Amino acid sequence: MKAGEQLGPYRIEAAIGEGGMGKVYRARDTRLDRTVALKVAKHEFSERFEREARAVAAFNHPNICTPHDVGPNYLLMAYVDGTPLKGPLPVEEAVEYAVQWKETDATLVAPLAGRAADCGHVAVCGSGELTMDGKFLNISAYRFVALDDLAVLRGRLRDACVQAGLKGTILLAPEGINLFLAGEPDKLSGWVAWLKSDARFAGVEPKESWSDHQPFNRMLVKLKKEIITMRQPQVRPIGVRAPAVRPLDLKRWLDAGHDDSGRPVVMLDTRNAFEVEIGTFEGAVNPGLRSFGQFPERVSGLREGLQDKTVVTFCTGGIRCEKAVLYMQDHGFENVFQLDGGILKYFEEVGGDHYHGECFVFDRRVALTPDLKETGTVECFNCRAVVPAEEQRAETYVFGKSCGRCLRAGSSR
Repeated sequence: MKAGEQLGPYRIEAAIGEGGMGKVYRARDTRLDRTVALKVAKHEFSERFEREARAVAAFNHPNICTPHDVGPNYLLMAYVDGTPLKGPLPVEEAVEYAVQWKETDATLVAPLAGRAADCGHVAVCGSGELTMDGKFLNISAYRFVALDDLAVLRGRLRDACVQAGLKGTILLAPEGINLFLAGEPDKLSGWVAWLKSDARFAGVEPKESWSDHQPFNRMLVKLKKEIITMRQPQVRPIGVRAPAVRPLDLKRWLDAGHDDSGRPVVMLDTRNAFEVEIGTFEGAVNPGLRSFGQFPERVSGLREGLQDKTVVTFCTGGIRCEKAVLYMQDHGFENVFQLDGGILKYFEEVGGDHYHGECFVFDRRVALTPDLKETGTVECFNCRAVVPAEEQRAETYVFGKSCGRCLRAGSSR
């Protein structure tokens, strides 16, 4: 924004700072004729911005600003005249402030993970640990392998995660492991190395992304019947992996419009319909799934349209397609592949070529762009529908209460 522009009752005077979420301006409150500091977010008011505003408002500390007003994409604070702060702060000073904030009220620190001390590049994690660069490593991985010591393994994994300060979810089943974790890079990398020291998990290949806050609330290790529910016990990827195409090879096929044998390529989305709504490959077939357990029924009706074509199935990280392709092969489909590593691996190695929109992820980030960055997309508090930034501008969207979809359905929490 430029000097003289107006945002609600606040007239911009000058830019005084910039961060990952937006810019801070010196502005004039035209109603009360006073100078104020106005933080303007890059996206419409997001759930993360709301958490930050509420947490900051709850603190009482001389080094924490006091918010006076919030809007659809801004946060109003008291303006303190002087020279704008320049970081990083000396480590000792930043840590001292972070510890003070934690001691003020530890329950308020978790919502500020990754944000509490940006000037000093210090983040206070919900566990009370300090991350010196404010960056969290996020990984997702799975491995189909026979496991017969689930109860013991559950305890070992949880203890190791807690000791490393990690958060996320690990699913264990007789057919293998499926995990989503985040934490300090060195500690998470060390945990992965420890996991791979067990020969059963030596082949685990994590997909990585980064966030400036901890995207998980807690650490859970769950025992399940399947690590991805399909309810087709005859489909067992243990020791028999479905054919896969690497991301770079898929891009080459899509660029050419056919595979290496000249067959047309069809992309088949195996994710739930709500995930597909915010992003998918160009021209992809959407079976309209409410859950992956519906895939066998829905794919049987697609057989005629997929004949004489090379079918590439895809999902977020690849796990659903491990079962989807084997099922399709067992039921007479030919020339069927899975996208190796899923959408996230494609983003990592290729980017957004031939993909439109965002990719839903099962944590507080909600969705990622092809450069693996968090977007302004949120989940509705009431019905858990995915609400992109543009839909958040509608009058029917009320942050922390409801969205247009749940209102149309006549539901409220």
